[in-house]
Amino acid sequence: MKQGFNLIELLIAMAIGSMLAIIITQSYSTMNQSVQIIDNIIDFDARIGIVTAQIKQDISGACIPPRVQQERMKKMEQKKPDQKENSIKPLSHIFYATENNKQFQLLTCITNNPLQLYWSSSIGSAKPRLVRVVYRLKPEPLNRVKPSFILVRQEATTLDFDLFAEGNEQKIREYELINNIKEMSCEYLTAVQKEEPKQDIQKKDAAPTAPQTSQPIEYKSSFSWNQEEQWQKDTGNEQLLLIPNIIVVAITLWDNQQKSTKSYQFPITIIPDVQQLPAVQKNKNEKPASTPGGTPPPNNNSSRGENK
Repeated sequence: MKQGFNLIELLIAMAIGSMLAIIITQSYSTMNQSVQIIDNIIDFDARIGIVTAQIKQDISGACIPPRVQQERMKKMEQKKPDQKENSIKPLSHIFYATENNKQFQLLTCITNNPLQLYWSSSIGSAKPRLVRVVYRLKPEPLNRVKPSFILVRQEATTLDFDLFAEGNEQKIREYELINNIKEMSCEYLTAVQKEEPKQDIQKKDAAPTAPQTSQPIEYKSSFSWNQEEQWQKDTGNEQLLLIPNIIVVAITLWDNQQKSTKSYQFPITIIPDVQQLPAVQKNKNEKPASTPGGTPPPNNNSSRGENK
């Protein structure tokens, strides 16, 4: 009698082996997909983290240079500027942004938060300074299946916006901040005092209402910003700001395979005291106001060690 396998046993063995092969292949494919998803999430967060930190650092320090404030102050005081100051080219594009169908194009501002500087006892020193930064959204040069963009950044101590133009021979060097962007938008919000409806004349018998301590405000939204010309002309409008109060940045990124996207949104608040124009100084001969109790205000220059 011959020893071996019959046809039925071979068919059963082949069926079991095929099922095991299918299970192993599916497990391997699922594992690869999970690894790819995790890599994409890590890549998304790493890329957007760098962009968020850099944009927040630049925009949060946006300010109006003292030279621009002094020029507007002289217009408010109706003084004629000196001839020496007329020879200096006035600064333009203090805070300027453009868009195309709500798609971000360009943003430039003058900020006091430049890139980090390192110093020591022998190298350099810590010095506050103003720089101009420019952000541009450009089409990505790589041949990709779907259209994408790159965000580039420029920074220089010169505040002249013309030196940052793309056609300028002395163009400031730019570097890529993030790539593979599907879409990007910047919304600029300004806080304006809300106009309350006029109340009817109260009746004589009605009790008077207490005065309101705070006025309600509302936010006006825009996807582009160019208030400089109006800000210089309308010197009497205190609500007209050269720099917005809040900027909301929204970015949608492609993954490396351009199969999935992930959207991010983060607000940036600009300190209003930095951009407010200082009020015209009062007459020096004016006496300081007394406190509600009638006593003169305390002297801040008195030393603490003189208390007896």
